[in-house]
Amino acid sequence: MIFLNPGPSRITTGKEARRMGLSRYNTGQPCIHGHMSDRRARDGKCIACRNAKARRNTQRAQEYAACAGIRSVRVVRIARGKCHERPRFWAF
Repeated sequence: MIFLNPGPSRITTGKEARRMGLSRYNTGQPCIHGHMSDRRARDGKCIACRNAKARRNTQRAQEYAACAGIRSVRVVRIARGKCHERPRFWAF
């Protein structure tokens, strides 16, 4: 039987997940931020941490777009110089 996505009861390691061709795995251990979620097999990063980072970046882009008078968040990269309250960190 091949497990395509291991569930919470299936504890694996990153090396084993890559060998089996899985995209995610669960170690049963919390990440450094305390999340008990799956990890990505390609780099071992916590899925919950990645989702939180994506939410933070979206929020920063929306705030910047509002400050610069931009309607679409997609053009934020083009018009970064229009706002004087530019965020210190961009992780696009």
